[in-house]
Amino acid sequence: MKSGADNMKDPYEMFMQAQSSCGINDKCEKKVTHYVDVSVPVDIVPTADVGKTVMECCGDPEVVCEEYTDNNVCSLVLIQKIRLKIPVCYSFTAVAGKQNINCCKNCGE
Repeated sequence: MKSGADNMKDPYEMFMQAQSSCGINDKCEKKVTHYVDVSVPVDIVPTADVGKTVMECCGDPEVVCEEYTDNNVCSLVLIQKIRLKIPVCYSFTAVAGKQNINCCKNCGE
């Protein structure tokens, strides 16, 4: 009399028999393709950092005198040309928005 262990089939053999009955050994493979439209908005967020500025006087100031006789006032307007050096470091960050996907009907035809 055979023991219970002798009556058990090899797991690999059982797998191969199941594969044969499904036709997988015949290599009946199908590939399906489908097109979809995918969209994603991308926002560009700029940033700028200003460094230490430098100012430099250019030439002599211009002096304009304005008289207001009715108020008995003499007003001086000083005009000075200056040169400004302003270091600016620009950068940006790209941020993806909400993605969207739509099945594409009649694509590829």
